[in-house]
Amino acid sequence: MELSSDYDFIFNIINYLAYKYNISFFITSKDFDILYSWWEKKIPSTMIKESIDNVVVRWKKRDKQISGFSNFSYEVRKKYKS
Repeated sequence: MELSSDYDFIFNIINYLAYKYNISFFITSKDFDILYSWWEKKIPSTMIKESIDNVVVRWKKRDKQISGFSNFSYEVRKKYKS
């Protein structure tokens, strides 16, 4: 699914996290920069969503709280490079 703009891409990812996992937090400029860089690199949203799924499952097992999109950066980068 190709999104028409950076705005659509960013809000699609934010909404995915909010609706699927009921996780929401204040989006900082750092979070926005991370999301925007994923859009600039044309990382498929499906790949990002898979990364979010993996991280959320791992962190819930460890009883850790997601506090920003930086928590997903390593997983997204790892999946994107492979």
